[in-house]
Amino acid sequence: MPDRCPKCEGEVARLPGEAMHYCVNTSCPARFFELLKHFVGRGMMDIDGLGESLAVALIQAGLVEDVAGLYDLKQEDILSLERMGEKSSANIKQGIEASKGRPLDRLIFAMGIRHVGGETASLLAQRYPNIDALALATVEDLIAIPDIGTIVAESIVTYFHEEKNRRVIEKL
Repeated sequence: MPDRCPKCEGEVARLPGEAMHYCVNTSCPARFFELLKHFVGRGMMDIDGLGESLAVALIQAGLVEDVAGLYDLKQEDILSLERMGEKSSANIKQGIEASKGRPLDRLIFAMGIRHVGGETASLLAQRYPNIDALALATVEDLIAIPDIGTIVAESIVTYFHEEKNRRVIEKL
């Protein structure tokens, strides 16, 4: 395993007790690409037509710098991309608009919070009325929810304390 990320040269680390190695640079373009793919996928925000190749094109064109940037896209922006037609761009814009109606648990899961999968996202959405309320939760609040332990609770609190994540949530 390399000790530096091949995309951004950031440090590659493995947390104690975990098998996965990952780039610790939260601004790494490869990490953002993976997050964007996750965010738009089935079971998350489920944006039809927005696959890997379009995600790459949006990032390379500088049209999307964070997941909230998807919601600022105009059809003309999508149409300006190579091999993108009128109908395809309209369908993707419709898919983005439709994703605004997804339930809170899908948004929580889509955000890519470390250790938070679909079931945990569902538990959180049952307890908190919106993402802003969840962002204010403490570790103690979170571990009071059945099936949420200290590691997951700390991960959630850490996520919401990162300035970059707070800006994305505000934009959303």
